Amino acid sequence: MDKAEGSKRRGGAHIFTTIDGLPKRFIDLSIKEVEKKGYSGASLKQVSWKRIIEALNTEFKGTLPYDLDQKALKNHVSVIMATLRNLKIKTGTCKRVLKELYSYEKEVEREASKTADMKEKGADPYDLKQQAQLEKSNQQDGPELDEARKIIDEVEILFKTSEA
Repeated sequence: MDKAEGSKRRGGAHIFTTIDGLPKRFIDLSIKEVEKKGYSGASLKQVSWKRIIEALNTEFKGTLPYDLDQKALKNHVSVIMATLRNLKIKTGTCKRVLKELYSYEKEVEREASKTADMKEKGADPYDLKQQAQLEKSNQQDGPELDEARKIIDEVEILFKTSEA
């Protein structure tokens, strides 16, 4: 193998973002191999890698700049796993922020009913004024809402780059 061919073979993972259908087909074939018990430990067996490589090289023959090899596919798996890890973290953060927002809304409702109750019972005007200020400050967008928007934007970006 000459130098030009060797350097051409090295760029593995980027082809998964430039060839339509390749990532999905790779995942489908990998799942099929796992279902056949074609794995050992946390990785696929050598024969499973060979079947996947042969199938992809055959199906995408005209569009691949070079024949795929196990290293290129493993690099792609690493990228997928990192993306999944990020997605899990972002999803967990979204759940936490949603839970905080829900409890925040409940707190606003409690304060509103407390203010109404104070007005009904004829509470001191100063106490009513303080309660009204507290209620008003609770109704404003808090840092949790900003955090939620930021995380949602990050997840959207993560999905867009994963789909490409």
